[in-house]
Amino acid sequence: MRKALQGGCDLGIEIVGQDKSAVVYELRGWDPSGPEVVLMWDGAVDSFEGSLVCIIRPDLVELSGFGRYFPTVHPDWQQERFTYRLHVDLPAGWDLVTPGISHRGDTKERDYERLRPIEDIVMCAVPSFECDEVSVGGHVYRLYTRGLSDRERAAMVFDFSRCLEAMHRHFGPAIPGRGGVAVISPRGPAGAEWGFERGDLWVCGDSLVGPLVANDWVLEGLVPGRFSLALHETIHFWIGLSLEFAEHFLSEAITQYLQNVIGEELFGEPGLADKFFGSYVPRIEGQLAVDGRPVAELDHLDDHYVHWYLKGSWAFWDLEVSTGRENLMRALGVIYRRHAGTRIDYETFVRELGSLLDRDVREHMHHWFRESGFAPLYRGN
Repeated sequence: MRKALQGGCDLGIEIVGQDKSAVVYELRGWDPSGPEVVLMWDGAVDSFEGSLVCIIRPDLVELSGFGRYFPTVHPDWQQERFTYRLHVDLPAGWDLVTPGISHRGDTKERDYERLRPIEDIVMCAVPSFECDEVSVGGHVYRLYTRGLSDRERAAMVFDFSRCLEAMHRHFGPAIPGRGGVAVISPRGPAGAEWGFERGDLWVCGDSLVGPLVANDWVLEGLVPGRFSLALHETIHFWIGLSLEFAEHFLSEAITQYLQNVIGEELFGEPGLADKFFGSYVPRIEGQLAVDGRPVAELDHLDDHYVHWYLKGSWAFWDLEVSTGRENLMRALGVIYRRHAGTRIDYETFVRELGSLLDRDVREHMHHWFRESGFAPLYRGN
């Protein structure tokens, strides 16, 4: 380990154990109630057995690693399935929320089937909680709303429910047991909030929920105005978890496109998707002036958001002019149902999308994902 930072300050690092296969580090001077701890290495990390890594907030602790049963991860290999046993000492009244399905009724043992690269597995510890259960199409999803007011909680359940219903209507049910946790929580500068999907559970922070509920889901400062808090991450239950993509940019591009067109349905506001995509144009052009690389050449370590989410989703927004939204949505639904529970790559997706639309879309997709610049093919400049 080269460095450990908390709130931008260097923490002391001491090696407390070492053998041929492992080095054990101890951090000095870190604050368990403080901001996220960032660990930095030189070279590859083949395995990681963690404990407390990130205090997201006092009632939500992100953990990494599953004790001594966490599998070794090699750079060129990923296990598809394994069973792990949890060895985490938590305060009384705290529960673990983890990927996988409880094994043979043992609450400390989980069967895990590949959802995403193993290095990205996250489990959270939270005070014991009761969840709101939302049933759609015979499938139960759970929503954790601890700390929200009654009005905020009711609004979140409503928002989450209608997002699930829309995805069931277009894609059918998500695969049961594919997930663990989806979290919206305070992180980043000035308590900024963001979400990430982990399956069938949401954890929400009130600093983002509150203003949306108070303003009837109108987000001030956002050009289109209306905004669903749950929609993007809920779509990921299908696009990204149930159906995994080898190229992560494709998962985000499809999800962002669906977020806008389904959001138009949710709010019954014709033209809402057009307003969203229109607001992306100056951001895309501004980012391209700084970094003009194609979408496919950027990864998480780069400033990838505008490229993956905004420019990437424009590829599908542009395509629907020539195919029609109904046909494009139908094709995406067929690809999901055909490959749910598996992992497909860009070439497979493009080939099958073209077949379902009865046209060759390779040049269109190549233009948007493999080339730099921003020049809509069908919607005009």
